[in-house]
Amino acid sequence: SPENSVIGYAREQNYEAFYENEIAFRKLFDYPPFKQILCITFSGEDENDTKNSCLISESEFRKLFSDTEDLALFKSAPAPLSRIKGRYRYRYWAKANIDGEFRDKLRALLLLHNDKNIRMSIDINPNNMY
Repeated sequence: SPENSVIGYAREQNYEAFYENEIAFRKLFDYPPFKQILCITFSGEDENDTKNSCLISESEFRKLFSDTEDLALFKSAPAPLSRIKGRYRYRYWAKANIDGEFRDKLRALLLLHNDKNIRMSIDINPNNMY
């Protein structure tokens, strides 16, 4: 809408005000660059198996990262686009500061997933939320 502040900044070509507004919003909600967003997604042809793999992974994530400070974990749920090309999709989200140790734990989490019929992916700072 024309009243939206972003539209106003663009109309005025006020890049500094846009940046200040955007960076304050990102800091308030712990969005990048202040924290990283992780999307852990599972897809499979069987809905129950896909859901169970996601729930098991979420539980393992909680164990692996139990000592991680400033971690926000959001529960497993069907993805907004819950079925694509015959594959059901479930996922969970996290926000955290990612360092080398955190990445090592993510690799360990991937290795714990052993169901060859269910695909698991970890996307750091995804481009979209679908």
